[in-house]
Amino acid sequence: PTGCEPLCVTFTDASTIGAGSTISSWNWNFDNGTTSVLQAPGPICFSAGTYDITLTLTSNGGCTSTSTTNNMITVYPQPVANFTFGPQPATMEAPTISFTDLSVNAATWSWNFGDPGNLYDPNISSQVNPDHIYADSGQYCVTLIVASLGGCTDTVVNCLTISPEYTFYIPNAFTPNGDNMNAIFAPKGQTIDEFTMRIFDRWGNMIFRSTSLNEGWDGKVEGKSDIALQDVYVYHIEIKDKKGERHRYIGHVTIVK
Repeated sequence: PTGCEPLCVTFTDASTIGAGSTISSWNWNFDNGTTSVLQAPGPICFSAGTYDITLTLTSNGGCTSTSTTNNMITVYPQPVANFTFGPQPATMEAPTISFTDLSVNAATWSWNFGDPGNLYDPNISSQVNPDHIYADSGQYCVTLIVASLGGCTDTVVNCLTISPEYTFYIPNAFTPNGDNMNAIFAPKGQTIDEFTMRIFDRWGNMIFRSTSLNEGWDGKVEGKSDIALQDVYVYHIEIKDKKGERHRYIGHVTIVK
């Protein structure tokens, strides 16, 4: 028999003996450090390798007979699938991911990049260390199936993230006049981890501060209920994106009533 490790086999003695005699004992040697005195031992488990099996029989008259079957058991090594990938984090600005195989005992590779909707780059590969260009942002789980020379297989799944490209938009005016149209000064962006915005009047007084991209300026001076005067105001915005890069913006926004 042949198979992938661990290969477990049950043995059955098929020996015959002449009339008037019987087999009284069995002595098996499995070439893997184990022996047995059972007539039908098993299951006996083998690691990767080739094994000669020896059986010695003793009759009720004390006669012995030994038979060895060379290379009776062949066990193929079990592969272990593993891989790394990079760069991470990655964005749509540079969506190419390189995969590096770290598998053991692999002879063939079957990759699935978890990107079946991609019309520009194949979703599968049989290369050892492939690259894949992702078509959109999102989380993708990559499957690698490796096979050994004996056809034994192993599978591993690792997930990666492609973030949207960093973008940031700042309006230059808003109208907090009570009609609920364009009433908030609210910059918008993607792939932002940290955000701080300060608003200053023409005399340099800070009149508003926010640390959330979801909290814009409604035109009111901090601590007061009235809308500030129609005028030009200065914003200072500091951002850290998901790649750890920092951005700073200084500009003007106009309240129009």
